[in-house]
Order: sequence, then C-alpha cells, then structure tokens
Amino acid sequence: MEAPLTQKDIEREIIAAEMENRKADFKNKIIEELNLSEMEIRIPLSFERCKFLGPVYFSKAIFFENLDFSFAIFTRIFYLGEAVFRKNLFCPQILGREGINLVSAKIEGNINLNEAKIKGFVGLNRAKILGNANLKGITIQNLKESIGTIEGTLYCRGAQIRNLDLERAIIEGDLDLQKVTLFGNLNLKNTIIEGRLFLRGGQIAGKINVEGLKYKEKIE
Repeated sequence: MEAPLTQKDIEREIIAAEMENRKADFKNKIIEELNLSEMEIRIPLSFERCKFLGPVYFSKAIFFENLDFSFAIFTRIFYLGEAVFRKNLFCPQILGREGINLVSAKIEGNINLNEAKIKGFVGLNRAKILGNANLKGITIQNLKESIGTIEGTLYCRGAQIRNLDLERAIIEGDLDLQKVTLFGNLNLKNTIIEGRLFLRGGQIAGKINVEGLKYKEKIE
C-alpha cells in the first residue's frame, strides 16, 4: 500500500506545480494531517477522492484558483476560517467528521457542498459568498463523542450570500439564519430540520421556497 503523503510532500508538490504553472493534483491520495494556513496559492489544487487521516487547516490562506475536494473523506475537523477563495470551492459528496468551518471566509465564486454528509456541524458564520452556495441534499448529523455531542447544526449567522440552496437537506440540529443577508433566493424545498429554524434579523432580497419544509420550531 502506498504510504500516506506528509505535509512536506504536499508543500513540495505545490511549489513544483507553481514553478511549472500547472495544477497540483493529489487525486485518490491518502494524506496525513495538513496545514496550509496563511499560505498564498496561485494554482488550482485538487484533492478529489482523497482521505485525510488528521485535521485539515487552511486558516487565512488565499487561493487564487479553484480548490477541489470532490468525494474526499475527512476524519477530523476541516477548518477554513478567514480563508479567501478568488474562484470556486468544490466539496460535493464529501464525508466529514467533527465539522467543516468557514467562519469569516470569503468566496468570490461558488461553493458546492451538494450531497455532502457531515457528522458534526457546518459553519458559515460571517462568511461572504459572492456566488451561489449549493448545499442541495446535504446531510448534517449529530456526532456523539466521549466528551459530549456535537450538534449537527448549519450556522449561517451574519453570512452574506447571493443564493442559498438547501433543497432536500437533512439537518439533525438547527438551521441558524440569524442576521443572514441573501442578495438572491433561499431554497428550502423539502428540507428537513429536526431542530429549530432561526430567522431573526435575516434579510432575503429574492424568493423563498418553503414547499415541503419541515422543522421542529421556527424562531423569527
């Protein structure tokens, strides 16, 4: 079996790809914990179908091209707080554990979490997404640990997003849209929220689709 890639392996390949002006492609690799925090990366990065054995930290990093995690598996926290994405962030059908946190991140393109399955939480608090947030069919589940339970909540408090699509999403915790600003539409068609739906202070400029929406309690 091929040995897992280390932090140094990843950094070495990124440097080589930047020198050759090409994509750094780690498709199907097993990777130890990874920390690219505060780095500026000017080439496309692909971690498609990778498995990460430890936490992944991209705090305050700047990505000038697309970042692709399609079908990747995360066994620990995936942290992208305050990161800047000049283009798109692709995370369709990822499997996550502990959570994915994009607090105060800025995405100038789109984010795709279509059909992702996350045990833990998804954090978009104070994030700025200039494009669309595609969370169609996402599943966010509670995670029971020895020290307690991480609620399967989607946090969007104070976020600014063009369009937010949560059609067919299943959220075991709460959906927190307090003080959110949506410049376009909110799609909650056939969304299931087993906890509470928080809407207090939110501003939605476009249409809201609530056909088939189910929730335990709504707080406005």
